[in-house]
Amino acid sequence: MHGPVVLARAPDIGAGLRAVFAYTSGLHLLLTFRAAGERAVDAGSWSYGRLRRYPGPTADNPYTAPEVRVTVNDSSGPAHTSSHVFISDDSFSVNASYWIDELPRDDRVLLSVEWPYAGLPRSETVLTLQGLDDLDERVLRLV
Repeated sequence: MHGPVVLARAPDIGAGLRAVFAYTSGLHLLLTFRAAGERAVDAGSWSYGRLRRYPGPTADNPYTAPEVRVTVNDSSGPAHTSSHVFISDDSFSVNASYWIDELPRDDRVLLSVEWPYAGLPRSETVLTLQGLDDLDERVLRLV
């Protein structure tokens, strides 16, 4: 991969894949979500607003974070993240880190990204990761 891969884009908001790291036990994905202008206000208010006190959406708290679903080896589910949020008056970005606990047997990972409260519609991308077959032999273990 040479540079970020755009996963989803809408006016003034987008998502991109910065890097994929392969380990013998799984994949580590680094994604960035960015919004500008009014979309930055939406993202900050609906997702990570200063008043946010809850870990996820509830009936009383509709705030949401970017949603990433992953399909690997016929298994599908939400990707869980750790993230760093940067907010200013007219921009908003989230650098997120996702872990997938298995390697794709067919070299394919389906990523589905959406952030409805911030205005980013659902978008799907298939990543083809080659050279994972002999990863166990090529990894230099330090510990």
